[in-house]
Amino acid sequence: MQDGPGIPTAERLTAALEELSGLGWVRAAPKNRQGMGGRSRKDWLVNPALGRGAHGVG
Repeated sequence: MQDGPGIPTAERLTAALEELSGLGWVRAAPKNRQGMGGRSRKDWLVNPALGRGAHGVG
């Protein structure tokens, strides 16, 4: 993660995302990899209200 969030391990990144999820800032994206091989992705969606500021004005 050269240009990533500066969290050194996948475990710590997952823990941080789970904490943000509990606060409503992010949520796990639905899985959409039916029939594809390999490891499944762990995508996250950011709450769009965060881009509108603290009062939801955008």
